[in-house]
Parts: sequence; structure tokens; C-alpha cells
Amino acid sequence: MLHEYLEKKRRDSVSLYNASGACHICGSSCRNKRGFSHAMECESSRPSPSAGCAFVSDRVHSDGYGDGDSMVPRADRSAMKVCPCFDQGEDDPDYSPYSIRVCEMCIKNDANVGRILHCGMCGVVACDEDCGPVMYECTDHEKWNNAGCVECRSKSDFSELPLFRDRRPPPGGTPRATRVCERCLAAATPWVRHDFECRVFRCRRRLVPSDVVEYKRARRFGSSPLNVLPEDGLVAIAGYLSGAELRSLFQTCSALCRVAERVARDRSVASAGLLPAGPIVETKRKDGFGQSRDWLYFEGTAGHDVRAPDDQKVWVGVHHFIQKVTRDVFYFDFQMSGPGADDTAVERFLQRESRFAFGGAYVRPGRAEARTLDHLVPYAGPTPGLVVRGGTVHVTESNALATPVAMTSDVPLPPAGRVRLIVRIFVPGSGGPRPTRDVEHYKLGSVGLVRTGQVPSESAPLAPPVQWAVRSDLVENWLKEDVVAGVDYDAGAGTLVVHSNSHTSRLTRFQAHTTQVDAGAPGELYLAAQLLPKAAGTVQSILSVREVADDAEWSRFLDHVALEGTHLVRPAPAAAAAGPA
Repeated sequence: MLHEYLEKKRRDSVSLYNASGACHICGSSCRNKRGFSHAMECESSRPSPSAGCAFVSDRVHSDGYGDGDSMVPRADRSAMKVCPCFDQGEDDPDYSPYSIRVCEMCIKNDANVGRILHCGMCGVVACDEDCGPVMYECTDHEKWNNAGCVECRSKSDFSELPLFRDRRPPPGGTPRATRVCERCLAAATPWVRHDFECRVFRCRRRLVPSDVVEYKRARRFGSSPLNVLPEDGLVAIAGYLSGAELRSLFQTCSALCRVAERVARDRSVASAGLLPAGPIVETKRKDGFGQSRDWLYFEGTAGHDVRAPDDQKVWVGVHHFIQKVTRDVFYFDFQMSGPGADDTAVERFLQRESRFAFGGAYVRPGRAEARTLDHLVPYAGPTPGLVVRGGTVHVTESNALATPVAMTSDVPLPPAGRVRLIVRIFVPGSGGPRPTRDVEHYKLGSVGLVRTGQVPSESAPLAPPVQWAVRSDLVENWLKEDVVAGVDYDAGAGTLVVHSNSHTSRLTRFQAHTTQVDAGAPGELYLAAQLLPKAAGTVQSILSVREVADDAEWSRFLDHVALEGTHLVRPAPAAAAAGPA
């Protein structure tokens, strides 16, 4: 608000100011960038004798710069700003007899004073606190150290605050804004509220830290050259950015924060059904060696996928956590670390149109019904505490499975070509020293092939319709909490190779087991994986399967496998005895 004396003076003369078109603050109708011009302005060049004003030729500028043929150019006028309720009729609900009109020069002179209700971002003015735009007052303290508004601190204007005392504008900049309208603040920080109420009882004035306003004002959307482009076009351009670049764009560029949010939302929605449901949990756990580790996971107990604002305030944050969990669950760490790291591997995986997914479930029948040890029968469920989504099987309750369930792929394996997949089983708290004689207890799961559609024949009269064709057990790792297996099925050669870091002793390395598969046998082959009781009885255990994209990715996996296995083998005696040269 204006000072009480100035506001009373303005209200007493507001009708005269409105009639003459003058500024309500300085009283001039022709103030320009060069200062005041005292020449009289008359609407008619030849007024009546009773009008009371001198004759002014229409060839003479009203700002006093000679006649119309003068070589002196006319001074640029400063634009006038009016409040939203200005010039409203008395029957209008927004009518106010004391609406304000102010020139740009008065607004400039009001810098760091704040007697004019003026938004420092969009420039809108208001006649009082009940006028159209809701103004937030800038302050020199944060919310936790709230000292109150200017009026409650018994200050006449902002210049009495140390932060606003220097009226000289910074080099190449503008003075600090004293107020910002609600709309501009919401547009600059649409997902995080920085405003708060004055600390004084019954004072409802909203405050916002001045540093926040200045930070956002320097990067407001209107000042960016990208403002001339349509938002849909910017979304298409930002769609080429990686997850890290998108997050950096959101945090540093206010002009494109909404664009980054749209891209992150579209990517997060497209990856729905791939990972467990929310909420997002960040905590710590102890591994098999008793060491404390950071742990980020999706709990899987919510009835919806992770989303904003339920799990994170913004979609950019949701997408960031989706990438981190995907990197861990689907075993991308070997691709995204070390020499030649591929930082966009997870992003490309999330943007694939087709991904591996489970489509069938089978269990072993009872002893009376079982024809062979590998006999399986369809399982319809339900299984409380076991959630299957895409290529993941997630345990949300302890002892979720009374009997192991073999999950098969949604499509059969092709009759020709090669299929390569990476299977990972993570069990919190597993690993560490253990006796090697009780291997059966430490089996976490199995991976292999399941054949369906078999018909009994003379050579195999007891052949079940569904059975395991090949199965390889995955045993608890010695050094890690997860077991990883690379599955390479070659339909032409009829072989299944399983590269596994499933160690039955401390000295065994990452091993490859090759099994012949009768591809010509009747029926169809499906890739299958299952969780055994130890893994199925541990909450937050997860089984994941993903298909390898190309030969380069598979070669990098094999190189990682060979590198990982070397430190598990004792050096040869000759090499150990040789020592350094």
C-alpha cells in the first residue's frame, strides 16, 4: 500500500486524474523518459473561450518540442499501467472508486520502496489488497526464520529492510522485486510452494523469500527465446534427452520445466506395469556380511503404479526413481559403469515397444498325479503376497509360496534363431559365509525351458503335457545378495547355455553350463523361471528377466562375467611363486 498521506492525496484527486488521463502518483499526463513536460495537453486544438486553456497549435507537440516541422524528435512516452478494476462501471462487481493508474517512471522510482502494489515478474499493478491479482510480499527471511511482513515489523516501506536498502540496480540487472503475484509464483515454481504466512497473529499476508523470486525472475519463461516455440514442439525436442539430461533441464531452466515434466510423465506412464507398484521406499539394510547398505525399492503394496504427486512431487522425480530401480532390478550396472559405460541403456530399455513378460504359471502336481519329476500342471492362483508384473515376480509377504511356481514367457521360443536373456534373483540379506554341504537349502530359484503340448506316444507313454525340458538351479551367491544368470538359447544348434554366478563354494568362478535341447520334439518351448522357498519366503525378494538387445550388449555381459569370476579364483602356484620381477 502507498503511504497513508500519499494514498489520501491520491484518493482526493482521483476523479481529476481520471478526467485528465494523468498518473495517479506524479499527476502528469505526459511524463516521458526524459523527465517532465509541462506543456498543456488539450483534446481540441481550438478550444472554446470558456474552456480556460491557452491555444495550442496542432503543429506543436504537447511535450513542448516546437511545431510539427521541428527537427527535434518527439520524446517517447512512458506507458501507463492500470489495475484490473480500473474504469469499471458502478454496476460491475469489481468496481472500485479508487482504482489506480500509474506510469512506468513512477514504478521505476518505486524500486526497493514498494509503496505501489506491483508484480516484479509480469508487471501487473493493484490498487489495494482486494484488487484482482493476489500479491505475495517479498521478504528477507526464510519460512523457518519468519520475521513477519513490512507492516507488522513497523517499517514504512521496503527500503528500511537491509536487503532492499540499496536502491542502485545491480550491473546489467534490475532492482529486487518487492512483490510477486500469485500466478507468476505458481508458474515459476508449480510443484513446490515457497510462500508462507506472516508470523504475526491474525495477519494473513503471504510472504515469499526474495532470493527465490530473484532466482526465478532471472529465468522466467517470457525472457527465454524458446518462448516463441509451441510447447508441443518443445516436448518433441526434449523427448530426445536422456533421463539425466531431462532432470538437469528441469532443475536449471524455468522456461522448460513444464516441458520436462510432460516428457517425464509420458515416459513414466509408458513404463507402467514393468516394475512393482509404489510407494517408493528409501532405507538401509544389512547384507549377508552384516554391512549396512543403502536400499531403494518399490514396496508393491499400493494399488497403483508410482506416480506424482502420490510418490513424488513431480513426474521428473518419479522418472528418476524408475530409472534407478530399473537399473538395479534388471541388472544394468555392468553396462553403465566402468570403461565405455553406456549411460542410456536403461532409457532405451524403458522405451522399447516390446519387452519380455511372463504369461503362464505352473506347479508340480501331487505325488499321486505326478508322472515324472519334471511334471507340471497349470496354476490359476491366486497367490497372496506374490505379484507378477511384466518380466518381474515380486514377493510382498513372507512365506508367499507353499510350493514353487514356474513362470513361463508369454510367447513360445522361436523355432529358429537365438534368444538371449539376463535373469536375476535378489533376496535381501542373502549371501555371506555358509556351509557348503547344505546346498539344497540355499537354492533361490531355477531357470530353464518348459515344453507344453506333448502327447503320450509308444516311446514315451507317461509323457506329461507340460514338463521341464531343461532346468538349472540358481544357488545363493557367496559374495552378493543376488544371483545372475545369462541364458543363451540357440534353436538352430539345439543348445541352452546358462552363464551363472551361482557359487556352491568360495573358489568356483562364474560358470557356463551347456545342455542339449531336442528342438524337434512335439510341443512348444517356453522360457521359465521360478522362485524356490528360501527366496519366496523373504519379503522384497524379486525375480526379473529381460531380453538382451543385441550382440554388443551380450558381449559386454560375457566380458563382465569373465572379469567378475577372476577375483574368486586363487592364483596359480607358479604365478604366485614368481612374484614381481
